[in-house]
Amino acid sequence: MNEAIWYALRRAAIDMPYPQTTLSFRERAAEADERRRREHFEDADDLLSRIDFLATLRPADRKVLAEHARFLEYGPREAVVRQGEPGDTLYLVARGELAVRVRLENGEREVARLGRGAFFGEMSLLTGEPRTATVVALSEAALLAVDRVAFSRVFAQNVHVAEELAGVMTRRRRDLDAARAEAGASQAEEETNLLSRIGAMFGFGGRAAG
Repeated sequence: MNEAIWYALRRAAIDMPYPQTTLSFRERAAEADERRRREHFEDADDLLSRIDFLATLRPADRKVLAEHARFLEYGPREAVVRQGEPGDTLYLVARGELAVRVRLENGEREVARLGRGAFFGEMSLLTGEPRTATVVALSEAALLAVDRVAFSRVFAQNVHVAEELAGVMTRRRRDLDAARAEAGASQAEEETNLLSRIGAMFGFGGRAAG
């Protein structure tokens, strides 16, 4: 319980008030803030560049996401997201290992493990779907969190990005689920449906105007 509280306070940027002795080198506040900002941005940009469905983003669009991203820490056994719950955040693994678990009729089953560069939560963020799995930290983990507000800023500058994302995500989903692709709609139909759901979530119409 104490460990869970400690990580929750860390994610909320609340320091624990306990007696301590700190030895530190003096660094001007402005320089220290700039250094941390630069390191944060560089790591965020590197992680975002690894996501296949964001490969179509312009550097300027990815910069917007990186600048609005937050790094969050989770302790062992803490759930980052839970199956069936709503969500508006995409997570990228910066450090640690996490398990993806799916709830079935006969209990919960682990279906994947995630390490640095892996991501989850994109469908809930972009379409408003409930979380399709529970993701639990197996060790201390650091995650990059990018919320719906950040993506709204990107779409406000270039609505065509949504159309490109819908196409890439559709191909990605069909590659990972060949059986569903054979039995379901065509790729064009599925892409149009996905784009419509993204448009409904972010307040613009279906296929972007030419």
